[in-house]
Amino acid sequence: MAHSPAQQEGTGMDEYADQVLLGIGEALLEQCEFLSTKLELTKEKYAQEIEKLDKEHERVRSEIVALKIHIDDLEAGSKVEKDGLLKQDIALSSQTSSGMIASLGDCPVKAIGSAGGQEGPPIAGSQELAVRHGGSANLAAPPRLSGVHRLLS
Repeated sequence: MAHSPAQQEGTGMDEYADQVLLGIGEALLEQCEFLSTKLELTKEKYAQEIEKLDKEHERVRSEIVALKIHIDDLEAGSKVEKDGLLKQDIALSSQTSSGMIASLGDCPVKAIGSAGGQEGPPIAGSQELAVRHGGSANLAAPPRLSGVHRLLS
């Protein structure tokens, strides 16, 4: 069966169109392969960046934990130091030196804040209470008040 010239010409056009489409398909395939490769490289790059950020995050997190521990230690040390100074201040204030025994009415009262020496007999109405409330301690020499007692008076 013989083809008419129009059919032969149509067949040539079909072959040409097929070749053009095949060329376009091959170009698209190459472009897809290129983009796929680029995507894989980008994935790897971002995976490395994420890994770096994870390491940096863990490092910063460790530093934060260490700082919190350090702050807690400082606060605990500060509390211990404050407590120690308070206890030391109270201990110093409870000592009396010889000649610092006073009388509140007929009751002897021990003086507070002296540097050491012999203690007088402790009583309920101490000189500290008398001094704090403006009473008379009848001392030969005025008592030395410690920092805590000065704040309280």
